Amino acid sequence: MEKNTSYTIGEILIKSEGYLRKKRIKNPRLEAELLLSFVHSTDRLWIYTNWFEKIRDDKLERLRQLLLRRTKGEPLHYILGYKEFMTLRFYLQPGVLIPRFETEELVEKVVEDSRKGNFRVFADIGCGSGVIAISIAKFVENSTVYATDISDKAIKLTAENAEVNGVENKVKIFKGNLLEPLEPFIDQIEVFVSNPPYVNHEEWKSLDEEIVKYEPKEALLAPEDGLFYYRAIIENLLKNRTRNKGKLIYFEISPTRIEGVKKLIKRLKIERYEVLNDMSEKARILKIVL
Repeated sequence: MEKNTSYTIGEILIKSEGYLRKKRIKNPRLEAELLLSFVHSTDRLWIYTNWFEKIRDDKLERLRQLLLRRTKGEPLHYILGYKEFMTLRFYLQPGVLIPRFETEELVEKVVEDSRKGNFRVFADIGCGSGVIAISIAKFVENSTVYATDISDKAIKLTAENAEVNGVENKVKIFKGNLLEPLEPFIDQIEVFVSNPPYVNHEEWKSLDEEIVKYEPKEALLAPEDGLFYYRAIIENLLKNRTRNKGKLIYFEISPTRIEGVKKLIKRLKIERYEVLNDMSEKARILKIVL
């Protein structure tokens, strides 16, 4: 039988927060709550309803190990093995990009427009852990979402996350480069969505060490000017303008890419497009009507 320590749950939370703060971890309170609740296989509310309970020795030791990993730079969500996105839980693992909050705004826009336009067939190009494809499948009724990625890890994780979130019959997953696996289905697809790599080599040098050391380089770094994948996807769909006329493309973009994106749009003679800002009033979403 495991023994309890002399520390309460509340005391350990406060100590953990202080330790993370001292190590200059952002959001130390939130991370301390997440790690403490994780070792108890419960949620953050449990901490406050059990504030004066004594913590067990084995739980405290496990928490110490996780705190050490975190302060050495390992991303929180790789330690936890999951991240919440669009109110859904997605499993994560090293080698697959950690979803960002900004991508939720992309998905929300796609879902909103699709409900208004009655769109039902989508493609998620470069699906990673599957957050875009699965969220669309979950929140757009009677939808089918084709998801592609070149990574075996990403493909496997997307399949697992689709099953966990109850949309395994709505998400069709294919391994391959960009649009290549979608050729047999291209006529059916109404909306293309992608959050492609867009960090250029200069920007890569200035990224946080936590990102550079732990997250997959191939999911972040784009060749040349950072517009390589935007150019590849758009040009592929423009090869047959008649076939794809009226279809929609939604991209997540970096505010640093906006001028380059506009030049690309002009060069490709795309007339119908829109750049939308995120909650921070920064350019974040590119919407194109082919």
